Amino acid sequence: MLTLQCRAFGVQAQMAELRRQILSFAVVGIVGFAVDLGVLLLALHNGVGLLVGRAISFLTAVLVTWFINRRFTFRYSHSEKIHKEWWLYFGTMLLGGSLNYLVYCLVVSMLPNLRLLPAIAVACGSVAGMGLNFVGAKVWVFKTHLNVNAETTTLRVSQSRQRGLLRRPQAPVFAAIMVPLLFGLYSLILGADANWDLYNYHVYNPFALMHDKLSIDLAPAGFQGYFNPTLDLFVYLLNRTLPSALSGFLQGVLHGTAFIFVMGIAVVVLPDRPVEDRYRVPILLALSGCVTAVFLSEIGNSMGDNTTAIFILAAIYLMVSRWSALGHCNAKATALLLVAGLLAGVSTGLKLTNAVPAFSICLALLFCYRGTLSLRLRLSIVFGISAIVGFAITGGYWMVRLAQEFGNPFFPQFSNFFPHPLVTPVSIADLRWRPDGFVETFFWPFLFSADARRVGELPLRQIIWPIIYVTFWIWAVRAVWARWRGVTMPTLKPEAAFLLFFIAAAYLMWMNIFSISRYMVSFEVLLPIALFVLLAQLNPYERARRITAWLLIPAAAVVLTGGARTWGHEGWADPLYHVEAPPLSGSEHTTVLLASPTEPLGWLVALFPPDVAFIGLANAFPATSAYAEKAREIARARGGQIFVITDGENSKRASDMAFYNDLAHRIQLTRSPQGCEFLRGITTRLRLRVDVVSSAGGENSCRLDVPQSRKIDVDVSERTRRDQAAHIVAQSGFTLHPDGCTVFTAGIGTGSHRYQLCRATLP
Repeated sequence: MLTLQCRAFGVQAQMAELRRQILSFAVVGIVGFAVDLGVLLLALHNGVGLLVGRAISFLTAVLVTWFINRRFTFRYSHSEKIHKEWWLYFGTMLLGGSLNYLVYCLVVSMLPNLRLLPAIAVACGSVAGMGLNFVGAKVWVFKTHLNVNAETTTLRVSQSRQRGLLRRPQAPVFAAIMVPLLFGLYSLILGADANWDLYNYHVYNPFALMHDKLSIDLAPAGFQGYFNPTLDLFVYLLNRTLPSALSGFLQGVLHGTAFIFVMGIAVVVLPDRPVEDRYRVPILLALSGCVTAVFLSEIGNSMGDNTTAIFILAAIYLMVSRWSALGHCNAKATALLLVAGLLAGVSTGLKLTNAVPAFSICLALLFCYRGTLSLRLRLSIVFGISAIVGFAITGGYWMVRLAQEFGNPFFPQFSNFFPHPLVTPVSIADLRWRPDGFVETFFWPFLFSADARRVGELPLRQIIWPIIYVTFWIWAVRAVWARWRGVTMPTLKPEAAFLLFFIAAAYLMWMNIFSISRYMVSFEVLLPIALFVLLAQLNPYERARRITAWLLIPAAAVVLTGGARTWGHEGWADPLYHVEAPPLSGSEHTTVLLASPTEPLGWLVALFPPDVAFIGLANAFPATSAYAEKAREIARARGGQIFVITDGENSKRASDMAFYNDLAHRIQLTRSPQGCEFLRGITTRLRLRVDVVSSAGGENSCRLDVPQSRKIDVDVSERTRRDQAAHIVAQSGFTLHPDGCTVFTAGIGTGSHRYQLCRATLP
């Protein structure tokens, strides 16, 4: 009987270990995929072909995965003879790699024009070889020797049952590595960032900084062209020096590091947890925070909200993780406050909208730290002074430059305080997004959740804000009632009180100053933690955990099923920024006017010689009548040619149709009458907005075309745009010559945008 029990325990232990190894091997495979793809992209960037580059990247990935697998996946059964084990592992991977490489080559050869070709081809090859790789590694390289001694086996089974993947002490470290990598892959799948602000100023600003165009140009990117370019400089250099896909992957990984700090904050502020929840609950709450709509919408994006939120989250984590140490008047406490303040200040200097969460941290220290008033004042003041220093480090130099050039450190904003002849009196706030009146203010989370366009241009769907808002008021009423009745409520940890106060203060200031969804990333990602903290105040721990799960699962589902829209992406291509343009003789004397009432054109400046002067007309710059005179003065002083750039007609439907035609041609649906009839049947049944028309000659019997009712006359559209541009430049005293217009193309990634370059003169 004892022997049978030992064998049964042995089987259970083997199965538990096998499940762990399969899951771990799959995760290591994801790491190997990231290494494989990154090395491949670097090889392609340096002129190595697709096939040879993959061979190099494959060898690198094998080395990395061998090291990780022997340390973690098969840690109980790796050999002491490391060289022999390496060659066995390498031989095993070659078997799976042969299938991997074969599938990769088939995808590359059969679908050479496929979007995201390197990533998709590598993924197909990796999936095909993974099963064979695991069996070989398990059976041949890392042979398992299971001790069937009853006591040992029982202990192993017990540990396996108690320690699921997220219950182990290694789980936080494991998650801290994998989640950022997954966000990097998500960024890779999305494609090259191509949001409206990027076309307007995220490319122009760092280019202007690098080539000292502040004194040459005149607002080609509107008032945003005078924002601090430091944050954009990092992304711009990354995109110009690395393969575009690798740059996008690294930006996604960077944004994914927010998960690490959110998880760290959760570990500290959550109430006491049983052993099985010690690690998994903080991990799951941090994951919930990172699948909120605003954060997901900006993964791999250049807008900067996700990037700067990392500094705010790091500052919060640094303080709550060493909360008790802050109350001591010693060098350690001062150093903690100084570093945290520097992080918050750096974030604010990079993007001024982060002044809201930075100031909220300062207020939370003042009102939530348990101690004397003098102690709380000291904490807030030291943090605040350090934040000012951090702000000066990243934003001070640019403010000084603007003050020297225009007499306004925030030019052209706050011109009501710093008058300038070119700028109408304006402040910073865009009041159109804020709630109107008390009723809207009180129900604001419900209103902007029902209609996301009340707080931004992007229709982001989410329900986390109404959930946390209702929970907060239930907790607040319960707390007041308990205090009035003399009933004791569960003790709220001071770190948790600090976090709740921070979120509340940041929300109130955000609502009254900006009320733009993009600016609340740094505190929105903390909402799942706050929800659990509040529910734990209202319910026993187990019930609070269940209710939190019931609420967060649908909240995440709303976002993941379409709530997290993105701000625009294109396919990957190198170079990332490309332009078709004529050579400009005498560029140091040339002036170009950017004139479009709707489309951002500032990004084109970075694709022309840096000594060309660009002037923005009819953009978002708050110009006075003296602005037009300044534009004419610049053009006369330079004394060279004058051009006008306006937008062309970008027929998205036509470009999409070209892609679908190419796809239909490759699968041979347009090459025969039978295939054409099949296409007609499919388009009719599905009511697709596409026509299947017969081809007069060539190898295709038919082709897909845009319906006649939806076609755009490109010539008429571009003539209309030229007329609009002529009117815009005429208001500033210039004359556009329509006969001197030529259409060129430019783009980001695989995107292509038509623009018109026209000659102009001054009277």
